[in-house]
Amino acid sequence: MSPKKQHEVMVFTRFIHEQFQTILSASQNFVIDIGSGLGYLDQLLWYLHNYQVIGIESCQEHNQRAEARNSYITNLDGKR
Repeated sequence: MSPKKQHEVMVFTRFIHEQFQTILSASQNFVIDIGSGLGYLDQLLWYLHNYQVIGIESCQEHNQRAEARNSYITNLDGKR
């Protein structure tokens, strides 16, 4: 991920957590991301804030890359 993309994802993750924390806790921390792309935001919301995230993306290649990265992250630290 490029430094620019890393910055964008970190800033937006923090924004979502800060702005929607009350709403998300009332919904059992469940988020649906329509147009999730490569899943960077979804994975960071899960990893940093324990949100249950479903990413919906129409591009199969993006889905496969996000799933591969998710498996790698999960195996790294044994989370989940």
